[in-house]
Amino acid sequence: MQSTIKRMPARRLLLLLGAVLAFLYIAWAIPFMLESSVVAIDHRRYFGLFDDAMISMRYAWNFSHGQGLVWNPGERIEGYTNLLWTLLMSLFTAVLDKPGAVLAVQITGVAIVLGCCVLVWNLARRVGMDLPERDRLALGVAAVLMTLTYYPLSHWSLTGMETGLLTLLILAAMIALEGYARNRGGAGLLPVAVFLGLAYLTREDSAIFSIPILIYAVTLPSAETDRRVRARVLLPALGLFLLFPIGRELFRLLYYGDYLPNTYYLKLTGMPLADRIRDGLGFTSLYLVTHVVFLGVGTLGCILKPDRRKILYLTLAVLPILYQIWVGGDPVRIWRMMTPAQPLAALLFALASLELLRQMGASILTPRGPRLFGYMTALAILTVNFIFTPLILLREDWFPLDFYRPRINAAVAVNQVTTEDASVAVLAAGVVPYYTDLKAYDMLGKSDAYIASLPADLSGAVGWGGMNSVPGHNKYDLDYSIKQMRPTYAETSKWGRQDITAWMFDHYARVNYKGVEMWLLKGSPDVRWELISQ
Repeated sequence: MQSTIKRMPARRLLLLLGAVLAFLYIAWAIPFMLESSVVAIDHRRYFGLFDDAMISMRYAWNFSHGQGLVWNPGERIEGYTNLLWTLLMSLFTAVLDKPGAVLAVQITGVAIVLGCCVLVWNLARRVGMDLPERDRLALGVAAVLMTLTYYPLSHWSLTGMETGLLTLLILAAMIALEGYARNRGGAGLLPVAVFLGLAYLTREDSAIFSIPILIYAVTLPSAETDRRVRARVLLPALGLFLLFPIGRELFRLLYYGDYLPNTYYLKLTGMPLADRIRDGLGFTSLYLVTHVVFLGVGTLGCILKPDRRKILYLTLAVLPILYQIWVGGDPVRIWRMMTPAQPLAALLFALASLELLRQMGASILTPRGPRLFGYMTALAILTVNFIFTPLILLREDWFPLDFYRPRINAAVAVNQVTTEDASVAVLAAGVVPYYTDLKAYDMLGKSDAYIASLPADLSGAVGWGGMNSVPGHNKYDLDYSIKQMRPTYAETSKWGRQDITAWMFDHYARVNYKGVEMWLLKGSPDVRWELISQ
């Protein structure tokens, strides 16, 4: 067997290695995706995504079924931050039933992660163009391994978030940029502009990546001294890129009647900047601890042998950290904002590792070189993934069933015991609204302009993960969402500092339907009470 492998051409061996890695990844991804599936009280299997992704799925479902790009039909509120991804979701919701569309999004996530690995391999081949062939191969293999094994990339991609698509588009832009930097011909910077524009439509805060990349592109040294000739290359690309944010803003203004998405008001208003930064520092502290080797070695490589490309890659790795601090953190410590830069940071780490080997008098060509390089790559993989070990080994569910199963069953129960005129009020605004199609009240305000405009709760009652006040979860008013709106079904009677349980017992019935505990509005004509009493 070993002799057969040795005689195998390098290209075929690499293809075989890639196929094996893809097979192993898919074999891991299948049980990971099945973790979110629940056989509900109606004996059907339902699939689920991260709750924010389920919110986007409701927008996608309404859009593909003629209700508009809205959360509640008839209400123009922009409660998503991922336009392109939501539109892609709508392709699945247009042709599949609701559980099937969710599963299709998860399967797409698998393809996206593998696509990121293909792109990072191609980017590594271009970045390492001037290296000896064995160094170039080592660079590519290390970057692919660090990308494929980075748990946050798989987590967000397989749970339906736009993070994987954004990573894919940033990598595509970087490959196009490398092509332009070397050839300065063909389509010039136009492909870079297109990929960055699509990234902007995926998430508008991808500007933290786009701006440095565009600055790098327009300031590349050129043998062409005629400014008019350079302008003919640069200005069309910049103009093409600007069409995306301008078009995006025009669509928002004309369709939703606002200059900013509702999520901006929810997360970035009503909370002092000092508090946001304090929470952002608390949130990112664990990231910095677990990534200190990974980022530290990459930074050292910039110091030992600096060049413009390395500085760009380091900038792209650092800016999301600063951005995450500025916005005040994130509900889950799985590094959603920083993940799109991880493959670039992996390349920076691998380049630095090769440079450190040379500084030590070793290289990939020496007997100990490949072993030392492998140890360094393994150290990076282990340190950045250490806190996710139970999730990687599938010993811990990525979406705790005590959170997910009750909501799936609640959605099924609500469908069975209420009429189409019923309404629901929910904390987790994804699962129940998506699977019921009923008018919904978002108690945490992602799709509710009134809640989004409130001041944030800074008491610490809504704090975890190093944050005193978690963005997107720190604004609420149960008096408004339940007492005033009187939804047919209410998910809970308390959140943060508010507890209206006593009032709820006076106005809502606490019922048990097929094992599902629910708050239902007393005397509501939209409840099939005869089913509950059976």
